[in-house]
Amino acid sequence: MSKRLAAIEASKKLAVVAPKRLAIETPKKLAIAIPKQLAIENPKQLVIVAPDTPNDVGETACSKLAYDYGTRLTRLFFDQSCVELAKALLGKLIVRECDGELMVVRIVETEAYPIGEDTASPSFIPKRTARNEAMFMDPGTAYVYNIYGNLQCFNVTSKGCVGSAVLIRAAEPLFGMEAMTRRRNLKYPNRLLKSRDLCSGPSKLCQALAITKPTIDKSDTTISEQIFFANDSFVVDQSDIVVKGRIGLETYGAELATLPLRFYIRDNVHAVSSISSNMAKRLAVDSAKQLAVVAPKRLAIETTKQLAIEAPDTPDDAEEAACSKKLAYDYGARLKRLFFDRPSEDLAKALLGKLIVRDCEGELMVARIVETEAYPGGDDKGSHSFNGKRTARNEAMYMDPGTAYVYNIYGTWQCLNVSSRGYGSAVLIRAAEPLFGLEAMLRRRSVKELKRPLKPRDLCSGPSKLCQALGITKAAFDQKDTTVNEELFFANDLFVVNHSDVVVKSRIGLEGYGAKWAALPLRFYLRDNVHVSVK
Repeated sequence: MSKRLAAIEASKKLAVVAPKRLAIETPKKLAIAIPKQLAIENPKQLVIVAPDTPNDVGETACSKLAYDYGTRLTRLFFDQSCVELAKALLGKLIVRECDGELMVVRIVETEAYPIGEDTASPSFIPKRTARNEAMFMDPGTAYVYNIYGNLQCFNVTSKGCVGSAVLIRAAEPLFGMEAMTRRRNLKYPNRLLKSRDLCSGPSKLCQALAITKPTIDKSDTTISEQIFFANDSFVVDQSDIVVKGRIGLETYGAELATLPLRFYIRDNVHAVSSISSNMAKRLAVDSAKQLAVVAPKRLAIETTKQLAIEAPDTPDDAEEAACSKKLAYDYGARLKRLFFDRPSEDLAKALLGKLIVRDCEGELMVARIVETEAYPGGDDKGSHSFNGKRTARNEAMYMDPGTAYVYNIYGTWQCLNVSSRGYGSAVLIRAAEPLFGLEAMLRRRSVKELKRPLKPRDLCSGPSKLCQALGITKAAFDQKDTTVNEELFFANDLFVVNHSDVVVKSRIGLEGYGAKWAALPLRFYLRDNVHVSVK
């Protein structure tokens, strides 16, 4: 048996122990205080069990901190009416451990199946059989059933133990996408999947997360180590919830088919009902066709030089090294100098869909770039380097392509740029979509008293918001080479952006430089992305 490395202070109560890969032991040990909207105060609240041998340290320790999924949902959460639970589950996480692989998705669509006169419910009358026995068990019990012979649907029971449950219709993949993609491609290995195809339906979700009736049905998700629900700092506003009729119930009659018992998050491309062909293209699986990026297990690294973690000298250092933030998110390959060595306008478009990776004080944060502006210099009056102006402030614009240029506006706010090819040219990173480390971003964005709770789309939807969320300051990063820097760099995963999804507009806030320069089409953003600052 392994030893416990540490114990949380007695005042914190109820330490959480991580059995094998999941950082949770029993629901009674989940009484972690959530300050305001923050799901976890710091990583130390996930106490890790020390493996027996140093050789096991890397795999064991790293997996438990691989995704900051916050706190497990307890019985009390599920002990509410079916309809209320269906709405409450939106934005919550499903955490799945399968064959040593951790997968995390965010629920974006649900359907309620209450007991009573709902003939569409498997427990109608109430009907109680071996198939639907889970619907009559404690709230929080998994109910998995087969459809069309070999496809599965995943439900969770609600209040009453009388046959009511919520169907999980769709979810947004957050972590372990390579594992999900592999499971979804078992039948059609050569098919090119997008990330929105992974869990955008109840059977797709079950296939991606390897949820089957033999393994998960009747499992108590409040204590299970293989599958459970969790709550992080993601906030769903009531105005963002769309209410519709349930899907595929036409044969039960118009009245039941139109009951408003289906709920999904507005404008989320992963919800079955909100998918649009014009949405930003997501995950591409065929790595040979898509930039030859291969993602073994958790991390796709192009070469051993990219983010390589040195072996620890002593077993005592092993856990810290193995749990390095650099393995916490599958962000693919770092962008090299060659990528940035192109004109600013071309670089501004090429950066859309790429990742900003930030390691700040031991916390990893990853965001996807969704909006940029090009500043080519020369005769561009909007550029800080107009007419070859070169000062200590804008020196980074004249340095090697890939150099960070951070400047202050309004005294205390920062803006992040990266230099491109050309004398004094750069690209402003206007907005990004948070992917990993949302709790850390939220904490940094909430340093001042806010009048309303922040939503994920508020975290990085502007150049100064982005810098505040990621902890990017002029003092720390101006003139830093992002192609070699370990605390801030750009990376490329399997996300694909089509030219048809890039919107071209004029830059923001340049009216004072004249109509000609204010109207130049040098701002680019991803169509239909809610994280864009201005559309």
